[in-house]
Amino acid sequence: MHLVRGDLERAISTLEQSVALADTWQIGLMRGTCTDMLAHASALAGRRDDAWHRVLAPHEPARSYSAARRVSRGECLLAVGRADEALADAQEAVTLARRFGERAHEAKALCLEAAVRATRAGERDLARRAYREALDLASALGMRPLVARCELGLGRLAAVDGSADAETQIARAAAAFRELGMPYWREQAERADRSSALGRR
Repeated sequence: MHLVRGDLERAISTLEQSVALADTWQIGLMRGTCTDMLAHASALAGRRDDAWHRVLAPHEPARSYSAARRVSRGECLLAVGRADEALADAQEAVTLARRFGERAHEAKALCLEAAVRATRAGERDLARRAYREALDLASALGMRPLVARCELGLGRLAAVDGSADAETQIARAAAAFRELGMPYWREQAERADRSSALGRR
């Protein structure tokens, strides 16, 4: 929950304890899951070297990754600038989630795919489509944090396109992040709002 909220220091501290316990008790599957989440939190906190070291840790074969683990790893890869690998993980996560009927993980994977495509030249339309798919699914499932992240992503794309919708979408996302107590994402939305405002001048 600390990671979802973006309370990164608390997330890192808790996950470091989780990894240590998994090591002590030799719980291999949990070690891999916790290591992926720790890498993701470290990447968001700007600790790129630590994140990259952890995401490469050979704790188990990539083929055994679940949709949830693919999303976590992909989020980390995107944060450290490995967009191609992040996209591959996102697409595989979508496939796995649909195969096993994991709708919440499908929504997260689509949001990740959209975030990756938004960084790639000529893929803004694909990013927008993936964000809208993720938004519709997250809304249906009551996943408010993910809904807000999709709104932010769509707002950023609208700002790049010079659309009048950008301000509204980013503001809606920022309000949701404040209400949900998501500090990292609130800061991202406020930064996007300032950038959008500068672009309108």
